[in-house]
Amino acid sequence: MINSKTVFIINTSDEPNNVIFSHASFVKDIGYTPCFVFPNRDNTNSNEDYYEQYKVLRLNFVFRTNSVFNYLCSLFKFVFYVANNLKKESLSNNILAIDLIGAIACVYLKFRGFNVNILVNDNFSARYKVPRPLFLVILKIEQWILRYVSNSCIFPDISRYILLGSPVLKRIDYIPNILNDDYTPIYRGSDSNKFLVMFCGWLHSSRGIELIESLLVLTTKNIEFQLVGFGDEKLLRSLCKHDRVKWLGHVTRKNNLDLLSRSDVNIAFYNPNILINRYALPQKVYDSLLVGCPVVLNSEVILSEDLFKSGTCFRFNYFDVSNLAKLLNKLSEEKYTLKDMSKRMRSYYDNHYSYAEVKNRANKIYSEILK
Repeated sequence: MINSKTVFIINTSDEPNNVIFSHASFVKDIGYTPCFVFPNRDNTNSNEDYYEQYKVLRLNFVFRTNSVFNYLCSLFKFVFYVANNLKKESLSNNILAIDLIGAIACVYLKFRGFNVNILVNDNFSARYKVPRPLFLVILKIEQWILRYVSNSCIFPDISRYILLGSPVLKRIDYIPNILNDDYTPIYRGSDSNKFLVMFCGWLHSSRGIELIESLLVLTTKNIEFQLVGFGDEKLLRSLCKHDRVKWLGHVTRKNNLDLLSRSDVNIAFYNPNILINRYALPQKVYDSLLVGCPVVLNSEVILSEDLFKSGTCFRFNYFDVSNLAKLLNKLSEEKYTLKDMSKRMRSYYDNHYSYAEVKNRANKIYSEILK
């Protein structure tokens, strides 16, 4: 039932996102009821279980992204359906819009007096490799929308605000992508003579899985690759034709942490040809530090600099597949050396990250911006 303490979370997809779920939990902590609002996608039925504990308002159309034309048509439908459904819910006017597209969907509602706050988890203008003139046009549109639609913008880090061009906004807050650490399995690596390499999260060619074909050629037969998450299903099915590659699909965060604890290393690669990837703040890296699962980052990611200096990650250039393969081959023969890095990672996490502090800050922010 919709009531005055409902917060509508506007997103274009029902794909499970642990960062967004974390923000929903912050909303619940201060006495509000999160209600997810999203359209259908072609794989909608597979994600229903992840929303059992939440209210859901599903929009009656399919959001398609398989062509520019279909994307634009879906965007117009999204704006119409969000406005048409939410303007009827007069008991609540609190909105948490997810990224630029969620904000665009709320333009009409903003002028109807809705309290629109925006979680800028992904800078839209930096997501695609486009010519610089087009990038600047999209950036200006993004700045304008966020400035005039939002009462508050929440970023995971100041670097994302700077990447956006540091526009003047009504209110700016920062809540890092650090998730609940109540459950922390202890790293032990794979319990066989196999060397298990994990890729998790959004499994797309730009997130390192495009390198797996080459890694299969350059690594020894005892090295296996475990893929956990969702993404480019065509590419994933092609990779799974190899007997050393296994795709587990999307799992709960608890299961993902368990899988990290039983993997030997986790690879978090982000193709640097896409601007936002250089500013990546991967939840998978924070989770690797939490568990103590040795992680390999590509050196173009800014986050890798401090971690590498502290001895808590390996790093290589994104396309340096040869040296990455050499590292994996070496580690597969010297698995015992990973225990020391695991201990350093756990210590680094304890000294630099605190979910309790993140939660307290988030609860304070949401108490101030929700009406």
